Amino acid sequence: MADGPEQGGGTPDGRQHRAGQRPGSSLSETLGRTIKKLSFRTPVHKLRLRGRYPLQLLDVPADPIPGSVRAGRALLDGRMIAGGES
Repeated sequence: MADGPEQGGGTPDGRQHRAGQRPGSSLSETLGRTIKKLSFRTPVHKLRLRGRYPLQLLDVPADPIPGSVRAGRALLDGRMIAGGES
């Protein structure tokens, strides 16, 4: 009996693919990802990081989770507030 999608052996449309490889990845994409992984933290990686960088940030994003002013002031004073206790 062949492994179908219901047994975890392929995609819902019945195609098979290798584990750890995204379906539809071309050979060049797979090779590029592999080379990128292998070159991490090597002199080659350091060369790739060289180049121009921004002199200043143009904008500051809004904080998605506003903090508590009271808790922040307490931290600056050397105290920690958690659950209403100090």
